[in-house]
Amino acid sequence: MCSWQALIEKFNAYKDVGLKNAISKQREREEQERKRREKIAAEKQKREQELESNKIVELTDEEASELSANDEIILRGSDHPTQSADSDKEDELSPGCLRPNSGNGADFPDYSWTQTLKEVEVNYLTHLKVGVRGQPPIIDGELDNKIKLEENGKVAAIHLEKVDKMNWWERLVTTDTPIDTKKVCPENSKLSDLDGETRAMVEKMMVDQRRREMGLPTTEDEKKQELLKKFMSAHPEMDFSKAKFN
Repeated sequence: MCSWQALIEKFNAYKDVGLKNAISKQREREEQERKRREKIAAEKQKREQELESNKIVELTDEEASELSANDEIILRGSDHPTQSADSDKEDELSPGCLRPNSGNGADFPDYSWTQTLKEVEVNYLTHLKVGVRGQPPIIDGELDNKIKLEENGKVAAIHLEKVDKMNWWERLVTTDTPIDTKKVCPENSKLSDLDGETRAMVEKMMVDQRRREMGLPTTEDEKKQELLKKFMSAHPEMDFSKAKFN
């Protein structure tokens, strides 16, 4: 009888330990579930706040025209590389290319040239020679009359107007060593300096940039959204609830 009583006592002792462990594990699970729910609620609240702050707000005509009317807005060439921590890599030239001179062109023994997006300036010695390779020169001689020279009095200039005003030249003539146009440092310019087509494109880029900073879609994205809404309205029989849109 004593042995049976001892067995029951041991059983009850183990039962109490097991019950305590079960209760402890249940409380741990409940605590983990509570934390998980709190985390989900916090993330949901954060998303709602972000959506609230990023509501689509259309620019008024006055705000849009303000961008184009402000001729004092500084434009910088998109070809100029942005600064990064690794300055050594930025300073590397493309293979076989020269570093542009201070005028975004190149210097050679007999002449040098500089450029803007619109124009090219060639500076050469006062002895002028013009011709086609392999053929007798069309012009070859000293200038007969005085022209306006550079400060040293020995160099004349040829002014060329570009047809393509959107790109930088990498060389003046095909036999020149090219410059690395990624190293070009364009001067500041104004919207009024640009031709009509380029100015319209730059104004659109500026509007899109401002909209991005405000958390709004670009004009192109807005057009796509409008087209999508019209398509969905025109096809009510189609179910778009599971469709994924980028």
